[in-house]
Amino acid sequence: MIWAHVALIAVAVVVTGAPLSVAGFTLSLGAGAPSMAEAATTARASHAWAASATPALLGTGLSYDYLLDDGEGDVILPAAIRGGTPAVARAAWLTATTAVLTDPRSDATIDIVLGEDFPITVEADQVVGSGWLLVKPNTIGFDRQGYVPTAAVTYQPPAAGSTSSAGMDALSPELADYLAGWGTQVGLTVTDLASGITYGYNGDQPFVTASSVKVALMFALLRQLEAADQSPSEEQLQLLTAMIEWSDNDAAEAIDIMVGDREGLRAFAEELGLDGFSPGSTYAEGWGWGTLTPGAMVRLLTLFEQGNVLASSADQALARQLLSSIDSDQRTGVGSTAPDGAFVMMKNGWVPGPDDLWVFNSSGIVELNGHAYIIAAYTAHNASLEQGQEIVVHAAAAIAALLG
Repeated sequence: MIWAHVALIAVAVVVTGAPLSVAGFTLSLGAGAPSMAEAATTARASHAWAASATPALLGTGLSYDYLLDDGEGDVILPAAIRGGTPAVARAAWLTATTAVLTDPRSDATIDIVLGEDFPITVEADQVVGSGWLLVKPNTIGFDRQGYVPTAAVTYQPPAAGSTSSAGMDALSPELADYLAGWGTQVGLTVTDLASGITYGYNGDQPFVTASSVKVALMFALLRQLEAADQSPSEEQLQLLTAMIEWSDNDAAEAIDIMVGDREGLRAFAEELGLDGFSPGSTYAEGWGWGTLTPGAMVRLLTLFEQGNVLASSADQALARQLLSSIDSDQRTGVGSTAPDGAFVMMKNGWVPGPDDLWVFNSSGIVELNGHAYIIAAYTAHNASLEQGQEIVVHAAAAIAALLG
């Protein structure tokens, strides 16, 4: 943090420019800011001078008692003392997972929580109390400011390819409120590949896969063929087409046998380091009764989009073609809400769950104008299929409006 030292009193501020002279006292600017507590200790050492350093002199509205008490609140160095040069907001990043507070005097005022390397803007002409900065998260749908510890902020960009994460409220407080109204009935994860930020609501909660698992079945078969230096046979191409484009369950059953059933899918998940995917069923026999988290599906699709699932360019092209050719009556959710002109690869899943209530899932990759977002919206315990579709469509439409 940049700091200002006025004789024996130090006020934590953010300023720019060369040393200034104010009423005979020198403001020296530099890195390595003392905390407000350190500044107050210095002030105590010269009580007589400090008591005479009136707010009128400093132009900050701070009193001597404020300094001695390690005061809280906004401390703004006026333009007159800054030499008339407005401070400029600075790009910064978080060094660890950090809560953003609406009031730094109480951790009960947590607004949102942002992950390591999350990009923020420091409002550089304001410093709050001892060791707090006023910041704004760099995200599309969140327009509020809040406070984070100075120690959690760096002005050095993270390494290329770094990613970060946050709750859905950091992307859209309105969408987060909507999802919270459904509680554990819904999970949503979305990654904006342009920024590398992943937003989630119940993203680590497992949901019954239903036909969503057919994406993993396709990838597992193609990877096994690649390992054997083989291409899909005509029969396998027909089965893949039926399973993905039409969601044919008989075709999925045949491919499930080819990949080795649950053990084959477990091996596939382990090879990719895919936590959150459990092909084993606790409900009933069959490939569609495992569980998958929205976060795991987004990670799988992200790996695929980045070319890290399939080694063969021909297999990559085949998978993209199949996932983008879903029957029109099976595009509800990610497909039906995508922006005009977008290229969409997707797969839905739906089934009455073990509680006789409906599961409905929609996940996919949406590419538009050179960038992409990846989304998985999963629901369970729906009174009807239509209810699950309504929740997913609402969430997917909100994401499309923000990131499309």
